[in-house]
Amino acid sequence: MSRLWDSAIGTTDEFVVRQVPWVVRVFRNDGSDWLSLVVECKKKDQSHSCSCLAFCKFKIISLCVDDFKFIPADPLLFSTKSLSFEYSEFILMSELLDRQKGYTKDDAITMEVTLKVSVVDSFVNRMKVYTQIADKPHISVKLICLLSEAPSWSCKAGAVFKLISYSSSIVPNEFIFESFEFTPTENEFEHKRFITMKHLMSDKRHFIEGGKVVLDVKIWAEKPQGIESEEYIMCPLCARYLIETSAVPATCGHLFCDE
Repeated sequence: MSRLWDSAIGTTDEFVVRQVPWVVRVFRNDGSDWLSLVVECKKKDQSHSCSCLAFCKFKIISLCVDDFKFIPADPLLFSTKSLSFEYSEFILMSELLDRQKGYTKDDAITMEVTLKVSVVDSFVNRMKVYTQIADKPHISVKLICLLSEAPSWSCKAGAVFKLISYSSSIVPNEFIFESFEFTPTENEFEHKRFITMKHLMSDKRHFIEGGKVVLDVKIWAEKPQGIESEEYIMCPLCARYLIETSAVPATCGHLFCDE
């Protein structure tokens, strides 16, 4: 990346991770002592919701000493409503231009970007689990029913939320709700005290490893009431949705296209 004195210093070529395009932009705001960068998800189709976690690592290559490394402590949550994140204080310009550091050559820098992305959740399922981490003493879990085809409907569902420890000797943190009737006016169920931040962050409980947690969720739901539609199933081989009579069960119980 060159033109270190320009406000827009450089942008990476668009690269694809998890079938989603990304770019990283480096810039300097007028009058700022800092070099800033933005990680941007270039999802083109805005008609469907999606979300994913991204773990980033940035490195400015040095010609003479140790490289400058910047590794954010927390993963970034990208969604349709939030497709970019900015680090406004990436590195001080004075440090970047320090000749003893060896970060610049011919008014240019070489930066290495590592981006690891979780499986992109395209919200195909009607039932979705939301976890909420905020500046509060507790973490909550929420189950939301996204049925919307009819003005009046109901659907009974239940779930088990289980936070798994990376240590096999630690009992998982678990919450169960047997049944809740979802309707257009009451389409979500939230447990606001799933686990305290203190217990989540405790080194003795080993719920976090490498900045990640394992949340096991099991959901069951009855057939929705108030919605009239044909029943469809999906072929596990070609992923086509078929009317129930258009599939043939094999002896093992799997369903296959009649094609």
